Amino acid sequence: RQCNVTLFQNVELLKTLPTHELSNYIVNCFNRGKAMMYVTTGAYGVCLLHALRYFSRDQFLFLRYEDLMMMDSDAIVRLVARFTGLHMDDDVVAAARANGKCQPAGPKAKKPMSFSSSSAYSAEMLAAVAEPLEDLFDPYNELLRDLIHPAFHWHTRDHT
Repeated sequence: RQCNVTLFQNVELLKTLPTHELSNYIVNCFNRGKAMMYVTTGAYGVCLLHALRYFSRDQFLFLRYEDLMMMDSDAIVRLVARFTGLHMDDDVVAAARANGKCQPAGPKAKKPMSFSSSSAYSAEMLAAVAEPLEDLFDPYNELLRDLIHPAFHWHTRDHT
């Protein structure tokens, strides 16, 4: 499998690719989106660019993980219901809250898939890689802002 390196961080060129070539780029360069391939699957803008070739923009609900983790279950359930058009009433919201469903923090919440809090060296490691990772993801995050909204972006404080 060969990845076309001329497309690496070249968002303007990616935008011009025919859909089948964009699909091939994702398959060949993103290792088919395997879950633990963060560096490639973290280029959300490329995946969204591809998805928008098949689905309309209004079919997507975009949430940053950092924002989702600050929401309570009531807000999450109501937001998803409003977006999907599903029926929502106070009983459903109360049931979700009582069962600990959709609650990112609290006694019933699952531990996030993050190892930074369990490493004694996490602060130093994050500080060392923050700038190179920002440089790597900047063109893709700019694409994401273009596709979603100018206010949709990450700050250094989100990962350091």
